[in-house]
Amino acid sequence: MRIFCVGSALTDLQTSLESGEKVIRWQIGNSDWCCRILGSTLGWKKCLVSPIPIWCGGSTPAACRRVVAFGDGWLPARITLATFTKRMAYLREVSKEAGHPLMTAGVMPLTSIAEDRETALGHVNVKSLISEANKNSTWVKPAGGIFSTLDDIRGLVLAGTPEDIIRGTRA
Repeated sequence: MRIFCVGSALTDLQTSLESGEKVIRWQIGNSDWCCRILGSTLGWKKCLVSPIPIWCGGSTPAACRRVVAFGDGWLPARITLATFTKRMAYLREVSKEAGHPLMTAGVMPLTSIAEDRETALGHVNVKSLISEANKNSTWVKPAGGIFSTLDDIRGLVLAGTPEDIIRGTRA
């Protein structure tokens, strides 16, 4: 399914639809058109509201290029802070080359809240996360070249009291 298409005429939209493609939004010049597909019935009209933003995930350089090409935002699920920092610099570079503004970005670290950091970390399989991190060939490696400590995967996990979590998000 194509999420967003650019065409020069409504006949392009019709051709896409007739080929079996399900088009949700079509742009002609500065006008957005929305298409609703119900079985074999086609209905399109000028959009009155902004389109739903498309956020892309992934933590590789290729994912960053896809975000710039197709997305409105970037939301990698788990990523180390060092890798996130490097990817943001890459996103700036790729966005500039494409003539696009830098989009909004966020992260979704694994979060464990408890009375203290030790208790919170007791609910997290840190060894498994370190092992998973070592399988990511495109992540920024620590100085030793291999992830082996909780500090090496900083940003991947937020654990502790609510205050610890807040501090961690401001790192």
